[in-house]
Amino acid sequence: MSHFAVAVFSDDGDFDRLLEPYNEKDEKYYQFFPRTYDEIVERFKRFKLQNPSWTLDMYINQMGYKCVDGQWGYYQNPQGYWDWYSLDGKDYLFDVKKGAELPDDEYYFRKNDYDWYPDDKEAREDAREFWDDFIGETAIAEPPGWWNKQHYLDRYKTREQYIKEMGRTLPWAFITPDGVWHSAGRVGWFAMSNETVEDSERYAKEWDEWIQSDTNPYVSLVDCHC
Repeated sequence: MSHFAVAVFSDDGDFDRLLEPYNEKDEKYYQFFPRTYDEIVERFKRFKLQNPSWTLDMYINQMGYKCVDGQWGYYQNPQGYWDWYSLDGKDYLFDVKKGAELPDDEYYFRKNDYDWYPDDKEAREDAREFWDDFIGETAIAEPPGWWNKQHYLDRYKTREQYIKEMGRTLPWAFITPDGVWHSAGRVGWFAMSNETVEDSERYAKEWDEWIQSDTNPYVSLVDCHC
């Protein structure tokens, strides 16, 4: 499981409507993805190496495989990203500009009310020290946590890229008022993700273009779970 921040921008304040199509549990968005029975068995054999107490029936039921009209497969929302969320659950990520005030008849601030580019010098310094201590030529040990040194080298390529990404604040994803989901990749368990350096740079550019665009919709910084 993972939690991640999504900035939802809405012209009318109906954030739930914009989030709805990305519900991985909503059956009206499901599509059927076929698999052969032999493929499922092979996947189970690899799974059983780490989970020896499981049976094939347990695996099929838990993974959601079904046989529909003689075809094995599973149902999934191909654009599903979350299974529950909390509106304003990540509102601590960005500060409202000094002097910004809500009109009496509005509950949410708008895009132009936020400081989207906080200067996080402490984060950059922490990233610099982390790279020097665990990744670069002066590394003294393997990095703590889930990932080894090679992961950081494959993902970030250079010290400068790592410091750059760690030093700026970005939501994991954002939704524009037209309902389009923007993100660098997909979140997996324990906040792991599949984005590349190129994905990250593309996403940061999309974010900058949107923030700097001549629009001023309402904003909710949503805590999504998957």
